[in-house]
Amino acid sequence: MKSRLVYLTILTLFLSLSFHICFAETKYEPLVITDGLSKNLKDKISKTSEFPFIALQITSENNLSEENKKAILDYIKIGGTVWFYDSRIASIFGMKNTPMTIKGLETKGMEAEFGGGKTLGAAIGAAAIQGAPPVRSVRRAAIFIISIGENLYGAIENKDVIPLLQVPGQKSLVGAVKKIGKGKAIFKPLLWEKQYDGAAFQRKLIRYSKFNDTTDQV
Repeated sequence: MKSRLVYLTILTLFLSLSFHICFAETKYEPLVITDGLSKNLKDKISKTSEFPFIALQITSENNLSEENKKAILDYIKIGGTVWFYDSRIASIFGMKNTPMTIKGLETKGMEAEFGGGKTLGAAIGAAAIQGAPPVRSVRRAAIFIISIGENLYGAIENKDVIPLLQVPGQKSLVGAVKKIGKGKAIFKPLLWEKQYDGAAFQRKLIRYSKFNDTTDQV
């Protein structure tokens, strides 16, 4: 009964707002790359001194040429940070797509703004991995998990990464960092900043992405 009430509470909150990635409370807006804007990435990335990091809203590796994949990885290797949200492109960054199987979600079938359009998924609560430097002192967040199949939701394997977020009862991760050269790739969910520790998580991750700052300052 308690878990059902939690789901219904989250559902009410999420239905009252459109999902989006919000950087309004900070001055560090990233370079956002979507499926429709994934061409000529090399030229866009060459101007990243104007941006603190890249937010890659791509839903399929097929939407990135080998040249563009190389440009992204080269950017990371020299110290850049890339956020991505769909576990189906995790292999680009040396991570493994390991979907969660979750049945009976009250929030199943929700839509979120993503990649210049809409994507299906569900709202759920996630717990921060205690002790992980980028999210130290953050406890939990209300997140949107992307649907990638019947009762399957995007997540990555908890191996050779810095774990950030995990749905209780699941082995896979919904938030993690992979160090690549001097930079990092960060797998993270869309989240609702005004619920639980969402705002603190977002601000801490932005500071970690831009400055490699892992202090408790938010």
